[in-house]
Amino acid sequence: MQTAGSAPFRTNPSPKKTGFLFQGWYTSSDLSGDPVTFPYVLTENTTLYAGWQKILDASLVSIDGFSIQGTQVKKDTAVLPNAESIDFNELNVKVSEGAEWALYEDESCTRPIENNIVTLETGANTFYLKVSTQTKSAVYTVTVEKKDGFTLEVYENGVLKQTLVANKGDVFEKPVPVFDETLYEFDGDYYIDHDMTTPFTDYTANANKQIYLKIYYIGVKFSKVINTVHGAIPTNDAEVYLKIPSEIGGVPVLTIDSSFQNDFVFKKNLLEIYISDGVEEIKNSTFYYCDKLRKVRLPDGILLRGGIFSYCPLLTEVECDGIIRSSSTNFSSTGISKDESNYENGAFYIGTYLAGVDTSKMTAGTFRVKEGTRSISGQAFSNVESKVKINSVDLGNTVKYIGSYAFDRMTSLLSFTGTDALTSMGTDALRDSGYYNTSSNWENDLLYLGHCLVAAKSDLSGEVTIKNGTVSIADSVFKDMRKITSVTFPDTLEIIGNEAFCIGRLYSGEPVLQAIHLPASVKKVGEYAFENQIAVREITLEEGLETIGYCAFSGCDNADDIIVPSTVKYIGALGLCCGSNSAIYLAGDISSIKLIKDWNGLGVSLTPYYEYSAEKPAAGGNYWHYVDGKPVVWEI
Repeated sequence: MQTAGSAPFRTNPSPKKTGFLFQGWYTSSDLSGDPVTFPYVLTENTTLYAGWQKILDASLVSIDGFSIQGTQVKKDTAVLPNAESIDFNELNVKVSEGAEWALYEDESCTRPIENNIVTLETGANTFYLKVSTQTKSAVYTVTVEKKDGFTLEVYENGVLKQTLVANKGDVFEKPVPVFDETLYEFDGDYYIDHDMTTPFTDYTANANKQIYLKIYYIGVKFSKVINTVHGAIPTNDAEVYLKIPSEIGGVPVLTIDSSFQNDFVFKKNLLEIYISDGVEEIKNSTFYYCDKLRKVRLPDGILLRGGIFSYCPLLTEVECDGIIRSSSTNFSSTGISKDESNYENGAFYIGTYLAGVDTSKMTAGTFRVKEGTRSISGQAFSNVESKVKINSVDLGNTVKYIGSYAFDRMTSLLSFTGTDALTSMGTDALRDSGYYNTSSNWENDLLYLGHCLVAAKSDLSGEVTIKNGTVSIADSVFKDMRKITSVTFPDTLEIIGNEAFCIGRLYSGEPVLQAIHLPASVKKVGEYAFENQIAVREITLEEGLETIGYCAFSGCDNADDIIVPSTVKYIGALGLCCGSNSAIYLAGDISSIKLIKDWNGLGVSLTPYYEYSAEKPAAGGNYWHYVDGKPVVWEI
C-alpha cells in the first residue's frame, strides 16, 4: 500500500484470503514488531505488509487401540478387565497440524483430567477429548468399557495375537490360530510358559492368564530332483520354529542342504528345529551361528556332516530317540558343550550320543563311555593324542555306531573292549591309531573291530573273503580298490556301508570285480556302495534285503538282469541306475516300495523295470513272471 501526503487513514483495510485469518498491517517485510494502528498518518511514501495466520483444523487423527467414528471415539474391544486406569499419554494420540489435545470430565470441558490419566469403574466410562488451535476447537466423546472379569492373552511364536475376555468364573474360549497352511503348521499344543514346556489346561477365568502357541514354519524351498530342502525365510520378526516335514507334495524329504548356513536373516530368530522321521542327512554347517536356537529334534539314524549346530550358545536341548550318525563334530561352543552336567570322563553327551570331548577334563589310560551310549561322533577323539594318552576304550557293549575319523591318529590307543553291540562305522574311524597300526590285529589284510569290518590294505587284490560273524562293512573300506576279482560275503552280514566298494573315478585302471552275490542276511546296501563297478555282470540280491541306498549300484552298466526281492521297502535315487542294457524285475508290490525319483536312472541311462504278476495281466503294462526259475516278461 503506497500513499503520499499527510492525510490519515482512518479505517483499516481488511483483505480476504481463503484459509487464512488477517492479522493486521506491518511496516517490515518480516512482520516483526507490532501491527500499525488506525487512524494511521503517512508523512512519506510507505509500503505496508499484510500479516496472515493459517486457519488450522482442530481434529483427532488417531489413538492407539481406539476406533474414531465422527465425534465418537470407541475402543475396539473392552478395556482389559480389572484395569484401574488408562494413561492416554501412552496411547499415541495424534491430532491435526498445530493442534493440541486434553481430556476432560465434562462435555463443556471445564473440568480437566489431571495428566490425561483416567480412572475406570466397572461398566461404561465416558470422557471428553478436546482438540484446540488458536482459532478452532472440537470435542470428541471417549467411551471405555471396563468388565468385571479377566483376560487370556494368546501369544503365537512370542507375538501377542489375541486378547480374549471372560467374566469371573466363566471359561475362556479355546483360541484357534489363523495362519497360511501352505507355510505354517500348528503343533496343537498350548502352554503356560514362553519356553513352552508346561501344558496349559485351566481355561477358567479366575485370573489374568497368558497362553503360548507354537506355529511351525514349513514353507521350505524344495527340489524334487535330489529330494533336498534348500532354505526358508519367514519375513517377520516373530520367533521362528522350523519344521522339516518328512515329505513335500508326496515326495520324501531326504537331505537338508547347507544353503541354510548363510541365511542369517532367517536364522536370527530361529528358536527350535523339528526334523521329521525319514530325513536322512544334514549338510555341513547348516545351522551354525543360530544365536537364539535352544532346541532341536532329530530323527533316528540322521547323518550330521559336520559343524551343523556349532556356535549356537543357547542350544541346550537335543531330542533324539535313536542313533545319531556323524562324520565330524557338530555341537562345539553350544550350551550343551558348556554345561558341566553333560560331561562324564571328559566327554559330553546328548542322550546316548557321545558328541565330543574336552581334553582338559580327561585322564590318561582307559576311557569308558557313559553307560547306555549308542553312538560316537565323527572326529570325537581326533585331537586327543597330543594332550592325553588313551591306551584303551571300553564301548560298554552298547555302542552300535562309531563316526568317521572318531579315533583318527590316536597312536596310543591299542585296544577296545565292550564291542559286542557294534554294527556300523564311518570312514577311517581307526585310521593311524595304535589299534590300526598293530599288525596282529589284521587278518588276511583286513581289520575288524567286534563284528565290524573296519579297513582293508590299499593294495588288496584277487579274491577277498570276509570272515564269518561279520555284521557290517564300514564306509569306504574297499573304495577305489580296482584289483579285487571276487568277494565272498558271510551269511552273518547285515549292513554294507556307504561307498564300501565304490569306484570314485573311472580311468585306465578300471575295476575287475565280476559279480556281486549278497547273502539273505544283508538288510541294507549303503549309498554309492558299488558305484561304477563297470565289470560286474551278475548282481544277486536275496529275500531279506530292505534298503538300497542312493546310487548304490549306479554305473554298473554291464550288469545283467536284476531281481529286486519282495522284502525291499526303499530304493534311493539312482540306486539301480544300471544302464539301458539291464532290466530290473520287482518281485514285490511296487506300491509297498518307497521309490525315490529317478531310482532307476536318468535319460538315456534309464534302466527298464517290470512288475511281478503270477498270472498274465488282462490290461497292458510291464509285467513279468518266472519260467524255469528265470524272469520272463509277459507278452500282452
